[in-house]
Amino acid sequence: MIKTERLNIEPLNYEQFKSYIDNGCGSIITEQDKKWVREFHLDKIGANNYLYSTFWIATNKDQEVVGEIAFKGEPNHFGEVEIGCYVMPKFRHNGYGTEMIDGMVTWATMQGEARYVVAAVNYGNIFSQNMLKKNNFAYWGEKDMMNIYYKILN
Repeated sequence: MIKTERLNIEPLNYEQFKSYIDNGCGSIITEQDKKWVREFHLDKIGANNYLYSTFWIATNKDQEVVGEIAFKGEPNHFGEVEIGCYVMPKFRHNGYGTEMIDGMVTWATMQGEARYVVAAVNYGNIFSQNMLKKNNFAYWGEKDMMNIYYKILN
């Protein structure tokens, strides 16, 4: 578990993750998205470093789900790990996404396996781009109609 100033961020185990997907989790809307998550995340849970493949759920002091955050797999041979974050609409524009990203980047740094955290963000998603900038991510460039940001870990 990761504790930040206002949040507890906990990883889902296999059964929790499967149930979360099956019951229409926060950011997953379409059946196509659910299929993608099952293929690229669920099957990897149970591996040695499943914490890089599962969703982590952020809750506030009232035990309300504020959002979800995840790495998109283990660090690659360059030491890069990609991160994705979703904040429930009710909790947006209150700094929760920034806090979630900070907590996960701190966790990744402590694991010692990742050297960089990267994030791909849709051009129009200014909200997410600002969360990354507040966490000292730097703009790297564009790829596949997305803005790419990165942060070097210590």
